[in-house]
Amino acid sequence: MDTNAMLLRNNISQEQADKSISTVDIKVIRAKVLCKCPIVMYEFEFIRRITQKEITKLVSDARTFFLGDYSMPMLNAIGREVCCCQGDELLGEYYEFISRPDSDTATPFYKLTLYKNRNGADLLTYVSTITTRYFRRIQMKKAAEKEQMVSIDEGNRLAITFSGNEVIENVWFELLLSEGQENGQSLAMERLHQALDRLPYREQLIIKLTVMDDASGLEAFEELKDYLNPEIPLSTWDTKQKQNAMALLKARALLHLKKILSV
Repeated sequence: MDTNAMLLRNNISQEQADKSISTVDIKVIRAKVLCKCPIVMYEFEFIRRITQKEITKLVSDARTFFLGDYSMPMLNAIGREVCCCQGDELLGEYYEFISRPDSDTATPFYKLTLYKNRNGADLLTYVSTITTRYFRRIQMKKAAEKEQMVSIDEGNRLAITFSGNEVIENVWFELLLSEGQENGQSLAMERLHQALDRLPYREQLIIKLTVMDDASGLEAFEELKDYLNPEIPLSTWDTKQKQNAMALLKARALLHLKKILSV
């Protein structure tokens, strides 16, 4: 039974439920969000506390737990399987990623506010997914920059040190490969970044989010919606409209980038 159904069954409004747990001890939150079937109501209360701008004991305790026992098992796994390092070495970069500002008046731990419990996915699954993807992309880009990811052999055949599909599915690396076949990988990467710098700031941001950081359409929409000028209010858009808008922005930005590279 989902949270809404449970609340209706017990004749409790969402507002009443939120108030009923707004001051519970962090030990209770911990138990409810780390159990086998995390309770959504407590996950959102956990997020609410973490993302508060005013620091109180409840906020401080929530953040300490989030960056500690909640996140460290995940970071240890990413460090071991993706980055070849200790999990605590990733903590600073992890904090910067999770706290990417949404505007000039940044929301602390902003990425957490994008969690919607879609398709029943719990908070830890959401955080693990976006964080693993982020660090994986960083490793791929670092390897490419060091010319360890992709090389051209004497017969001008592509030698790839990991799954070929993984490269081809990433537009950024498609551009790198097409440039690198003629210019060498270091020069190709330099040309790509120079071309990226020539794009308008909005298109730079679009490519960084949707290609380099591999954000989903809905994640990108939350960060790019202020750049849209729709004929109908954004508040009325459904998921498909948001995804289509981001796909169109991404296609236009990449087309502009390719034109710059072709000059």
